[in-house]
Amino acid sequence: MLVRSGIRLVKYWFSITDDEQHARFMSRIYDPLKQWKLSPMDLQSRRRWEDYTKAKETMFERTHIPEAPWWVVEGNNKKTC
Repeated sequence: MLVRSGIRLVKYWFSITDDEQHARFMSRIYDPLKQWKLSPMDLQSRRRWEDYTKAKETMFERTHIPEAPWWVVEGNNKKTC
């Protein structure tokens, strides 16, 4: 609908691997300076990584169109994103 209305839609997905997400969570758990970044909801969502991955793939299949593609950015290295 947005594209048909003349809006140029740019969609980015910053993607990290399961291992990188695990490392970031562990860092947040054990580093007192990073603990503020971690919520109980984050810990629950970590257990659902596979479910979220499937949902993401379904979203890409349904919403990736030539007029408004998804641009996937590898996000394992925060300094290059």
